[in-house]
Formats: sequence, structure tokens, C-alpha cells
Amino acid sequence: MTEKRLHPRVVVKADINVKIQSSPTLHELEHHEYKTHVLDISFGGLMLKLVEPTPIGILLELKIRLEEADTDFWFTGSVVWNESDVEKPHESNPYHFAGIQFNSPFDNPQFPLWKETISKMLLKQTENDNNPERNE
Repeated sequence: MTEKRLHPRVVVKADINVKIQSSPTLHELEHHEYKTHVLDISFGGLMLKLVEPTPIGILLELKIRLEEADTDFWFTGSVVWNESDVEKPHESNPYHFAGIQFNSPFDNPQFPLWKETISKMLLKQTENDNNPERNE
């Protein structure tokens, strides 16, 4: 698979509230809301861990809470890729993953704080990667 990401990723476990705003192929999913987990984030998107597959092209409203910030971040984004956890086919409920690209993040008034928060998290992750003793 060719790497298409524009920004580095921070591995993180964070809770997120998701609301499906628009689903071109499955209209019955529209306005469905659920909580799930973020696995990694960047300036322009994130990866979600899901219990149900989410079709590519769905428009989502996202409310993200990071421990590193004192605020909830609100973004809209679109599902740009999805896959199932093929490593554990024996499980009755395998997890699914979805890549979300934020829609117009630079127009979001919260973007400067988001970028600052993610930048600090990237720096900390890089320091931890370069100093394994800190992780013990």
C-alpha cells in the first residue's frame, strides 16, 4: 500500500463520539451516534477502532477528547479507508478500522490548538522512541 499521509501520526488511545451526518450508500446509518476509540491521530485525520464496518465516503461529526488538552475538539471528516481485523478471524466480533480525513481542518477555529496539542504529543512520542529507558 502506498503511503498517502501528509502528516506524521501520534499513537494514542482516546475516546471519541461519532455521529454519522451523511451516508451516500446506506441512508439508514445517517444520524446514528456511537462512542469508540481513536488509535492514532495527526493534524489532518485519525484512525478509529470500530465494532461495525463503516463504508468509505460516510461523512462524520467527531467530538474528540484528549488527555493533553482541556477541551473537546470538534471536526467533521470522511471515511477514506476501512479494513477488518484479519489477524483474529476466529473471534465472533472482529474489530474494524477506519481512516478519517478531516474536512477543511484549517478552517476550524480550534485547529491552532489542535495543531499545538498534536505537535507536543509528537515531540513526546519522538523523545520516548529515542529513549527506550523512559518507557520502562
